Amino acid sequence: FIQTWPIERLRHITLEEYTNLERKDSFTYWLESLTGDTGSIWGGSAYKFGTFKRSNIESEIDNDRYLTDGEYSWTAKYGSTRDEAFRRIKEIVVSVAELSVNGEFNNIDKQDLGEAVKWKIAFLYNPSKLLPVFKKDILIRAAESKGFDNLAKVNVSKLQEFLISIKPTGISTLEFPNKVWETFNLENIYYVV
Repeated sequence: FIQTWPIERLRHITLEEYTNLERKDSFTYWLESLTGDTGSIWGGSAYKFGTFKRSNIESEIDNDRYLTDGEYSWTAKYGSTRDEAFRRIKEIVVSVAELSVNGEFNNIDKQDLGEAVKWKIAFLYNPSKLLPVFKKDILIRAAESKGFDNLAKVNVSKLQEFLISIKPTGISTLEFPNKVWETFNLENIYYVV
């Protein structure tokens, strides 16, 4: 992932490179499909990426939260045109990657992008300091099961920090979630969206 999407390339990413259904190497395809074994973000709407290239250009959007120009759709809060929206989304994605590389995880909580998507990006840019668990309620359950008791208004970065702090030496961040998951006697930790 990092060889394909170094931060320098991410800073210059185009809308087409970000979300193109025909290409099996777009950034969003990497997030959802090609890195699925490091934590899944499958499911839900493509709006989780902020914008996407439409496969069904015939359908209409009947919701004030979303906009389309026929070819692309995006979440309206990012802008009134696809270019304006993508500029904002790109700023956020680059910021999440840079913050992650710098270990400034508490500032990732403040970034206005879908929870699972931004934490998947953060993990991919710093896999030794974060766990591949991207849904807050799962992190809460895991932290609570390991003795974390300050859950009032806790954010994802604090949950990640706590869980990383109790990770035994010699177990990778990819292996540790499975150990935690055994506490719940449930199946796969990675399907958390």
